[in-house]
Amino acid sequence: MTQTRFSLIARALLLSAALLLLAVGTASAQVVTQLVVSDVDTSAFPDITVTFRAALEGGGSATDLSSLALTENGEAIDGFTLASIEAGTEVIFAIDANESISTRDGGSLSRREKVRDVLNLFADEYMAEGSDLVSVIVPVDDEHPNGELLRNGIFINELKNAANFYTP
Repeated sequence: MTQTRFSLIARALLLSAALLLLAVGTASAQVVTQLVVSDVDTSAFPDITVTFRAALEGGGSATDLSSLALTENGEAIDGFTLASIEAGTEVIFAIDANESISTRDGGSLSRREKVRDVLNLFADEYMAEGSDLVSVIVPVDDEHPNGELLRNGIFINELKNAANFYTP
């Protein structure tokens, strides 16, 4: 391993470890119980971008990062920039498509059509295209040997197509 590569890895690890200080140094009103580092980008080394989420005790994300302190080899790092980014949600729908899914429950729509409409409503009204990950699990069959109608879809049309063209 070259010295440059080692230095790059060491700096990324040190920066990630320094972010863990957030769990200890957060303002007393926000007790951080978990810090999740989701991405470390070293492509612009020596500048490093770290994406993380600080989870609060009882749920939610920390919003006050004013006490964040970064160090490298025991030396304070000044001039770092913090920015909030919109993060998506991972949603998994599990469809129990047994023989009753074609049943009409006293209305004009079958259960399958109701599921289709709910998935389309979610796609149109709630899905954040490009940041949400949506998966739809269905019973294993010849057309879906792994039980996945959609896996990690990020586009609204992916979900709508899966919903509109699914036949159990």
